[in-house]
Amino acid sequence: MGVLTAFALIMVRSLNRTESPGAIAFYFVLASMIGGVLTLPFGWVAPDGKTLLLLVFAGIFGGLAHIAMTLAFRHAEASRLAPFEYLAILWPVLADLLLFRIPFAPAFLLALPLVLSGAAMAALEGRRRKSR
Repeated sequence: MGVLTAFALIMVRSLNRTESPGAIAFYFVLASMIGGVLTLPFGWVAPDGKTLLLLVFAGIFGGLAHIAMTLAFRHAEASRLAPFEYLAILWPVLADLLLFRIPFAPAFLLALPLVLSGAAMAALEGRRRKSR
């Protein structure tokens, strides 16, 4: 996931020079859709009405978030935005705890200090580059 995310962020940064944020978000949706269709033979289950509605809303808000991220990459360096990518881990963790009542896994508790220290190091590195 880390490698694919880094690749996606690099692509967004390079596409920002020639494409609009809406076009970049469309390309991302198209690539994701193709990847999703390739998983159909592995047991895709059709959602019920409520789940489908939630998926549509998730898609709309995710698309808006992707356009906002693309605009952020247009106006800031990737190293300055990296800590915010790590912050995105917070939302699914909170959803697990508050909505699904799933406790922390031991692997998560081991990985958490590594992720947080990586985010802190990226933020400090961005400040050091700015002050030079």
